[in-house]
Amino acid sequence: VRPLWSVVRDVNARIIDEALFWVNTLKPSGGCNLLGALKHVLKRKEIDSIILVLGNTPDQSPQIICDYVRESIAGRSVPLHTVAYDCTVSSTNIFLNDLAEQTKGRYHCYASTSDEQIMTGTDLSLLNNEVKKARQVLKKIQELRAGASLNQSYSMEDRSMDSYALESFSLETTENQIISTRNFTDSSPLVVEHPSFPARTSQDWLQQHGLKAKGLNLYQVLAPNAYSYVDGYISSINRKVQSKVHEMSMAQFRWHDGTVKNVHVDPTLLFDYQRHLEAAVHLYKRRTEWLSVGCRKIFGTVVEKRVVIIVDMSICMSPAVLRLYEHMRLLLEQQMANKTSYNVICFGDKVEMFRTSMVEPSPEYLEATWKWFLQRGCKGSRNFLDAFRLAVENDEELKHGIDVEGIYLITSGVPDEPKEIVCGFVSEALAGRNTTLHTIFYEVDDEDGLVAIPGRFCDRVDTAVVLREMAHVVQGRFHWYRNGAIIESDDLRTVINEMDKAFNYSQKTAMLLETVRRKKVETTPDSTDSENQLVPRPPSASKTKMALTPPRHTALTKARMNSLQASSQSTKKSRPHSASSQTKESTLKALCWKPPTANATSTLIPVPPAPKNFVVKERKSSLVKASQQTFYTEVKNETGAVYTQYPTNITKKTRKPITPAYIPDKEEAVTTREWMRHYSLSKLKLDLNSIVGTSECSHAKGKVQTLGHSVPARYCTIFPSIEVKGVVKHLHLLPHELLDYEEQVEKVMKRYVKRMQWLMSGSRRVFGTVVEKKVIVLIDTSGSMVTSMDELKRELAALMWDQIRKHTTKFNLVRFSTEAVPWKPNLMSTSDETCQEAVEWVSEFEANGSTCTLEALQRAFDDPEIQGIYLLTDGKPDHSTTMVLRELAKLNSARNVRIHCTSFNCDDSAANKFLQLLASQTGGRFHRCQGDSDGHVFTHRLLTDGFRDDEPLSMPVFEGDDLRRLASEIALCRKFLMQARSYRALFPDKTKGNKQHSRSKSVDNLQAKNAPSSNHERNPSGILVR
Repeated sequence: VRPLWSVVRDVNARIIDEALFWVNTLKPSGGCNLLGALKHVLKRKEIDSIILVLGNTPDQSPQIICDYVRESIAGRSVPLHTVAYDCTVSSTNIFLNDLAEQTKGRYHCYASTSDEQIMTGTDLSLLNNEVKKARQVLKKIQELRAGASLNQSYSMEDRSMDSYALESFSLETTENQIISTRNFTDSSPLVVEHPSFPARTSQDWLQQHGLKAKGLNLYQVLAPNAYSYVDGYISSINRKVQSKVHEMSMAQFRWHDGTVKNVHVDPTLLFDYQRHLEAAVHLYKRRTEWLSVGCRKIFGTVVEKRVVIIVDMSICMSPAVLRLYEHMRLLLEQQMANKTSYNVICFGDKVEMFRTSMVEPSPEYLEATWKWFLQRGCKGSRNFLDAFRLAVENDEELKHGIDVEGIYLITSGVPDEPKEIVCGFVSEALAGRNTTLHTIFYEVDDEDGLVAIPGRFCDRVDTAVVLREMAHVVQGRFHWYRNGAIIESDDLRTVINEMDKAFNYSQKTAMLLETVRRKKVETTPDSTDSENQLVPRPPSASKTKMALTPPRHTALTKARMNSLQASSQSTKKSRPHSASSQTKESTLKALCWKPPTANATSTLIPVPPAPKNFVVKERKSSLVKASQQTFYTEVKNETGAVYTQYPTNITKKTRKPITPAYIPDKEEAVTTREWMRHYSLSKLKLDLNSIVGTSECSHAKGKVQTLGHSVPARYCTIFPSIEVKGVVKHLHLLPHELLDYEEQVEKVMKRYVKRMQWLMSGSRRVFGTVVEKKVIVLIDTSGSMVTSMDELKRELAALMWDQIRKHTTKFNLVRFSTEAVPWKPNLMSTSDETCQEAVEWVSEFEANGSTCTLEALQRAFDDPEIQGIYLLTDGKPDHSTTMVLRELAKLNSARNVRIHCTSFNCDDSAANKFLQLLASQTGGRFHRCQGDSDGHVFTHRLLTDGFRDDEPLSMPVFEGDDLRRLASEIALCRKFLMQARSYRALFPDKTKGNKQHSRSKSVDNLQAKNAPSSNHERNPSGILVR
C-alpha cells in the first residue's frame, strides 16, 4: 500500500494537478491487497467518506473484509461508496454491493460489454424502479379511463388523460383508496430553501419603498411652489375680491383636496421627478414578479415568525388533493425555513394536528410534516371553527407563554357555519391579541359534479366574499388561486395601486409641462417672421432703442488723442485742472469699441443712456502710469515715441528657487499611505508638472486680421516649448535650476529606496508593518501549511521581538485549522515574559485540518479592545468567500477594525484576490510575502550604481499595498528625472559649460526683462538685444 500523501490534504487546483499526475504514473503490478488499503484508510479519523474502485477479486475473503469494515466503523458514520470497474466476476460485484449497503453507501457498476449490468447500480436501480412504478400508474389510469367511458353517457374523447385520472380518482372517496395513490413522492426528500431576507406584507413594504416614503408624492414636490388664492375685503369698493396671478408666471393646478392652486412650474425639477418615478415603477414591477413566482403565487406570502397552517381536507378537496400535496411541499420547502416555530392542522369531519404545540422548522421536522400530511385523507365537511379554536386555544402553548402570530387558512369553500357566526367568533377570539387570520381560497374545479355536495354550498364569487370578509375583519389578507393563476391578492393589489398612483402623477406632470410649453409658444407672436429669416436674430438683440456706440478711431485720431493726453499730463504738474478743462478732457477721452454682444454680464433689461451733461470722473490712482510722446521722423511718415514718464508700479519678481527636500533618516512604523502624506513628491513640492505647468508658462496665440490666421505671441519664440499633460507650455526654468531639481529628486529617490529596503527586511518581509497598538495575529495551521511550517515558526518568533515587543501595547495570537484556538482568552500586555511565552506556544504548531477563516475572524472580533487584525494564510477559506465578506461587514459595521491580510507562499490568484478584497473592505492592507531576492537586488543596485538613461527601470512587480505604492513613487521620480534632463537638453551647449556664468547671466536677463522697452528682443540664449 503506497499512499500519495501521509495526511489528508485540502482540495485546490495544485492538489488536484498533483493527484492527477500521480494517477497517470500508476502501473499494474502485484496482487489486490484490499484489506491492507482499508486498514490504512480507516485509521484516519478525519475521513468521513471512502470511494473504493475495484476491477478484480481481492486477495482476502469478502467475508473477512466485511467483518473488518463493520467492526472498524462501529459508532462512526463513514459511508463506503463502491465502484465495480469493468469487473466480469459476478461474486465481486455482489461483494461490493453488500459492502456499500452495510456502510450506507452507494454502489455503482461500469461494464463496457453489458448495459443491463450498468443498471444494477444504486442510483440507476432506484430510477429504474420509479420508471416501472410510473408505467404501472399509467396503465391503471388507462384502465380507469376505459371503465369510466363505458359508464358515462357523454363523450370523453377530447379530454386529457390527466383530467380523466383525477375524475376517476374522485369517484372513490374512501380513505384507503386515496392513500393508495399517494406513493409517488414518499421517497423524495424535501429540498429546504433558506430565504435570504425576511418576507414582508406589501403594505409594510410600501412604508419604506412607497411614493410617500421616498418623497415622490406629486403634491409634496409641488407644495413649496404652490400658492392658494387669497380672498379679502376692499372697503373702497365695498366688496370682497380674490387675488389674481399673471398667467405667464403661474399655472393653475387642481389640488388633492379639490381646490385650485397657482403653481410655479420648474421644468428641470419635473423632469428629474419623472425620472425618479420611472425608477420607482421599475421597483414595483420587480415586487409583483417576486410575488407571482413559486409558492407565493399559490398561497401568498407567509410573513409572521410563529404560524399555524390550517388545511381543508374535506371531501370537496379530493379532486385536487394530488395537486395540493405538491403545493404544500413547495410551501414547506420555500417559506418555512426562516420561521421561529410552526404547526399544521388538517380539518374535515374531524381535526388533526401535526404536533401538540408549535415546533422549530428544522429539516427533520419539515420532512416529518411532509410525510404526516401525505397520510391525511379527504373526508367529511368543513368544520372550521373546531380547527380555529384548536389553533388559538392550545393549552400547551398557553402554558409556556407561546402566542401564535399568524394563522393561514387554506380552503376550497366556505365553512359549515354561517358567515356571521364565523366572523364574530374570529374577531372576538383575536381581540387584544397580536394574531392575524389570513385566508387562501384554493379553488377546486368540479364542473362535472363528481364530488358530493358539501354541508354549505356557495358559488365561487360568494365563497370569495365570505373568505375575504373573514380575513379583513381581523386586518388579515386574502388570496385567491385557481388553475395556476392568481385571481385576487391583497398584496398584489396594494402594489398595483401604488403603480397606478405613480402613473397618475406622471400624467399630471406631463400636463403641467405641456401647459408651460403651450404658453411659451403663445407668447412669441413674431416667431413665424423669425423662421422665415435667413439669419436668425441673436438672443441678445432687443427691441428697445439703445444708445449708439461710438465709431472706431483711425490712426490720425489716435495720434491726436495721444498728444492731447501727453500735454494734459505735463500741465498737471504745474497747476490743477479747472472745471472746464476737466470736462473737456473727459469728453475727449477715446471710447473702446465693442460689439453689442461682447459684454457677457449684460442683462435682459437694457441700460438707459447717460444724460448729455453727465461728467465721468476719472479715478485717481496712487501709482504713476507710463507715458510716451510721439513724433515724426525724417523717413517719410514714420513715427517714433519716447518716454516722458516711467511707471512706478514695476516690481521685480523674485524667482523661487527649487525647494530643498528633507526626509528624516529614522524610519517610522506607519503605512506607506500615511508616510507619503508627508514625503511624496507633491508634498515636497518636487512635482515637475506643477513646476513647469503654471499659468505664466502658457503658450499664447492670437488672430491677426491682416494676416488672416493665428500667430503665437512674441515671447513664444524666446522660450523653449514643451508639452505638459497634453498642453503646450513654455519652459521658464534655467539650466542651473534644472540641475538643482535633478539633485533634489535623486536625493529623494535614494531615500525612497532605503525605505523599500527597510520594508523588505526582518519580519516586515512576511507580515508587513504593524502599526496599531492593540493587535491580534491569526495564523493558518491547516494541512496545506505543512511544507512551510518551519519557516512560519521562525518568522513568527522574529515578529514577536522585532515589531510586537517594540511597537504594540497589547497582543494575542489565534491559530486556526479545523477550529480556532486562541493563545490567551484576552489581549495580553507586551513584555519580555509574554513574548517569550508566545514564542514557545508557536513552536508547538502542527499543520493539519481545514481552513476555518471565518471562525477565526469571529473569535478575534469577540475582544472589544482590538484595533487591528493581522491574518496570515496560504489560500481561500472553507466557506464561501462572499459569505465571509458579508459576515465581516456585519461584524465590523460599528467598530471599524482594520484587517491586514498576508498571503504566505500562495500562488492562487483567486485566493490573493479574496485577501485583497477583505483588506480593502475593512481599510486594511494586503501584503504578499516576497520569497525571492529580486527586490533586494533592485534596491542594492539603485543605491550603489544609480540608474542610467539608456537602461529601463527593471523594477520587480510588488503586489503588497505598501511596496506597490512606494514603487510607483520611485517610478515617478525616474520619470521626472528623465523629463528634467530632456528639458535641459533644449538649451544650447554653451549654457551647460559654466554653471556660475549662466547664473550671472540669468540675473542680468531678469533685470533687463523688467526694464520697459518696446523695441527689444531676446535672442535664443536669453540675452536682450536691440
